[in-house]
Amino acid sequence: MMMKQIFILLTVVFSAVLSALPGDMVLESGPYKVHFAQKHFYASSQYFFKGIEIGNRGGFYGTIFASSPNKFVGSGHSEGGKEKILSLKLVCDGREMKVEPKSFNGKKLEFTKISMLNNLQVTAKITITPENIIIDKSFEAVAPQQYYSMYVFQFCWSTALDKWMICRPNGTFGDGVFKSNRGWFLRGKEPEIRYWALYNSKAQKGILGFFSKYFPQQGSYLLWDHTAYHKFYFWAKNPKNLAKGYKSPAYQLVLKGIDVAPDKWLNAVKTQGEILEKRYPMPEPPRKIELFKQGIKLSGNGKFLYRKEQIPLSNAKKYTVSLEIKKSGEVSPKAWHNYVLVGHHDLNRKFRSFATLASRIKADGKWHTQKVTFTTPEKVFESSIIFYNCNSKGDVEIRNVVIEREASK
Repeated sequence: MMMKQIFILLTVVFSAVLSALPGDMVLESGPYKVHFAQKHFYASSQYFFKGIEIGNRGGFYGTIFASSPNKFVGSGHSEGGKEKILSLKLVCDGREMKVEPKSFNGKKLEFTKISMLNNLQVTAKITITPENIIIDKSFEAVAPQQYYSMYVFQFCWSTALDKWMICRPNGTFGDGVFKSNRGWFLRGKEPEIRYWALYNSKAQKGILGFFSKYFPQQGSYLLWDHTAYHKFYFWAKNPKNLAKGYKSPAYQLVLKGIDVAPDKWLNAVKTQGEILEKRYPMPEPPRKIELFKQGIKLSGNGKFLYRKEQIPLSNAKKYTVSLEIKKSGEVSPKAWHNYVLVGHHDLNRKFRSFATLASRIKADGKWHTQKVTFTTPEKVFESSIIFYNCNSKGDVEIRNVVIEREASK
């Protein structure tokens, strides 16, 4: 017990030394303290929970945009241009304060920054209360803008945080241990995440990040197991070419501290996740989904060829799916080589089909209309529609795909 107390005391003292940098604006409420670096256009630069450093100064936070590979702009990046601040606003317990490098303490601190990243006007707001930290972000294109990537949320979590976990929208979980070996987690393997958490086993503290305005296919996720930090990235999915006036979705992340013993941390995160799920329920999937009005072509290459599109479907609902399909050339005569499936991957990651279409359509070079109805199970996980053209040298073309939920009575 004595060694544990000494460790926590030394951690707090060391973190305090690290945080004492000129040019910082410090916002503190309850157990949370966040530093903002003036030299990085007032992007956050360090996070504390109950005196323990959770996010360190090993790298950049803030919003980072790239119009093309490695052309980054925002926070400490200037390879693709320089961030331009349009306005800064700080409200402390209802009273507007001057934004400057000093410390502010209150029950509710709201800091809003509007800045330009190339042709994108980005609004970032962070709200800090004793309960949690909420970060809101969105952007609008004030002129046409090529879009390659945008790190909407990125955090340089301390290397002292040695464990991680995620919860997927389908209710399943994943977890792991950091080794600080420059490895990667989540990269390309986790298409959807509802919330995530990192944990410091020695200090018995951690942080949970909850996507409170989550929507399917919102973006991509990554954990970098670096030697300087354990960095979390979320980059948003948007069109490659943004027209003037384009407005992004509203992105919101809730950060909540974890204070629990190592053998209980996973359950504590899950319990907190359930509470946040009730407070911020996932959006109802759209009633009607339309795909490929202009059509797509799967040109056979003699191998296993398919195209998969994620489609958000409601639990226990009746749907109709319709499409037009044309098969031509040397298409495989086997029905399961060039058909269409609608289904989902269950908890065991096994694909379960809801509907099958076009398995008996001939390769006559003509368009055929297919339409079937199906009912989803009580719990839908990662649902999708998959188009196949396997072991063929001919073509399969699809257009005007419509998946529509039956109206509630």
